[in-house]
Amino acid sequence: MDRGFGRASVRLEGAEFTEDSDPARFNGGILGGAASFNRTGIYPTEFKVLILPDAVEEVTKGGIIRPTMTTDNEKYATIEGRIIAVSHLAFSYATAKEWGDAKPKPGDRVIFAKYAGVRHKAKDGQEYLLISDKDVVATIEE
Repeated sequence: MDRGFGRASVRLEGAEFTEDSDPARFNGGILGGAASFNRTGIYPTEFKVLILPDAVEEVTKGGIIRPTMTTDNEKYATIEGRIIAVSHLAFSYATAKEWGDAKPKPGDRVIFAKYAGVRHKAKDGQEYLLISDKDVVATIEE
């Protein structure tokens, strides 16, 4: 990424996006965080983080189909997921020196507070969770 007088660009999955060609999809500078391609169409503001929660199993390992009410309850009580996008103010309550390499970023698996945030179905058809950065309680090593 060129932060000088030239325009910034990012190359992902064989496609190249620039601030000039598609500012809504270019997630650098203005939108903050590491350059990433956010396909959801949801861009967090203020101190928010966009999370893709882990899917809830509808069939047990033994092959028993679980009732819809049970899977729905577990869906809302999920506490693990993957960070998709972060706002430019998220996790800014500590300095870079204090964070070190531990600052959560897009792509990280995290544990977050139970029943936190707002659920919203994105343009890609998946349901995402928009939560406050303070609701992210830990990162998970993979």
